[in-house]
Amino acid sequence: MSVDTQNLSGSLVLDTSILLEYFGATPLGKIVKEYFASLRPTDKVHLHLHTISELFYLLCRIKGRAFASSKLNEMLELNFITVHNSTSLAFSAGELKCAHSISLADCSCLATAEFLGIPAVFRREKELEHDLSRRPFRTRVILLA
Repeated sequence: MSVDTQNLSGSLVLDTSILLEYFGATPLGKIVKEYFASLRPTDKVHLHLHTISELFYLLCRIKGRAFASSKLNEMLELNFITVHNSTSLAFSAGELKCAHSISLADCSCLATAEFLGIPAVFRREKELEHDLSRRPFRTRVILLA
């Protein structure tokens, strides 16, 4: 299912695209900042390890290695961030990649959301929307625009 919302709440799996918006202080990034501020003690932000790698290399290209390292380390120290990585998630991400024409990092995000039974949040992108319209994912996807 695809949902557009400006009101994020509860535990979610975030894609790299959403975190880039956050670090770029864009209008979508402000929504993510407000979401972080609204988290209850029982809420968690979940990331797949591939998201960390992808975010590092993108921030590194944009603002340099020191910036990327500093910002990611600050983010990973937040008590509401949980990073996932396992062979079962790797297999699930591989199955998704086999069936869909989206990136492996996107598939890893979706596999994590499916495993946890919570929504995955992405920035609205044509590639993802096209794939979603052809074959729905087994987890709820929130597309922010």
